[in-house]
Amino acid sequence: GYVSSMPSMMDFPLHGALLAGLKEDDGHDSGLTKLYEALAHDFLYPDPQRLVLFEGNHDTPRLFSALGQDLALWKMALLYLATAPRIPQFFYGDELLLTSPAQRDDGRVRADFPGGWASDAVNGFTGQGLSAEQQEAQTLVRRLFNWRKSAPALHGGRSTHYAPMDQVYALFRQGGGQTVMLMLNKGREPRRVEMSRFREALGGHSEGCDVLSGQTRRWGESLELPARSALLLELR
Repeated sequence: GYVSSMPSMMDFPLHGALLAGLKEDDGHDSGLTKLYEALAHDFLYPDPQRLVLFEGNHDTPRLFSALGQDLALWKMALLYLATAPRIPQFFYGDELLLTSPAQRDDGRVRADFPGGWASDAVNGFTGQGLSAEQQEAQTLVRRLFNWRKSAPALHGGRSTHYAPMDQVYALFRQGGGQTVMLMLNKGREPRRVEMSRFREALGGHSEGCDVLSGQTRRWGESLELPARSALLLELR
């Protein structure tokens, strides 16, 4: 049928909503609300999980620059890219926090990957010359997308998300016997999140493994999120 043969297409609306969701102040029609509402309109597509979500490409400013070189927001974008009900697309060099002008500049955006050229002081392949932030970003991307390879909930699972509240947005993916929970806290203060709100998606779970750190997180009535943080758990 038509749906099964539909080619993958670039999801420009969700890309724009992701950037706006992270950059804008949060309000009833701005910030994280835009991200929530963009995904809530998936009913408009015959097969939304075949859409490709990109964090940047050869025609856009570099993600790190688009987000004001804010590492906390960059992490939120990457964790959303990995868990959203989309096919993720990653632009080379963004794991090294490459930068560009905020306006379109094809030459800067499409610059050589650092490493392998005689004049390169930085090598993204060996790690030579990378800053501490670049090393942290590269490690996050490596862990996140290698884990994603064997996460059945992200390969076509059911999606449940909740309207942002107090600058916190929650997205759940479920499938293949696995539940994955993503929480974004854009607030500049820690947030204590009441977990009863997510009872349906949690399905009785009260702990999970932090995908990036490997540590177990447990909660009772509430879960505390650090300021300006993203938490990705595999529930168990």
